[in-house]
Amino acid sequence: ITEIVNGEQFPLPEEMLQSMKDLISWPQYFFLIMVPFWVLSFLGALRMWKYRVSGFHCYTLAQMILLLLPLVCVGKSAVAIGDIMFTVLFIVYYALKIFKNTQKN
Repeated sequence: ITEIVNGEQFPLPEEMLQSMKDLISWPQYFFLIMVPFWVLSFLGALRMWKYRVSGFHCYTLAQMILLLLPLVCVGKSAVAIGDIMFTVLFIVYYALKIFKNTQKN
């Protein structure tokens, strides 16, 4: 990313260049901290696909941490409303689906 921002090989819109510059300025440890929570979120989603309640809890916990971690490590500018809305909708949808399915059994 640094080479793309500093080089002139690819003409990019100014908004994209600014976003890339912001991304470069974030601390590197932030991305390393995020990896286990992405893995936990993925494993939770796989378990939710099989209608396991433990997968729902695992996914929800990981997603809440993934939403809060940028706020703590980077600041307010890293919070994306679209990510929050998509996560909340996904959690509510699966909560209704999983808990309805567990009540039938």
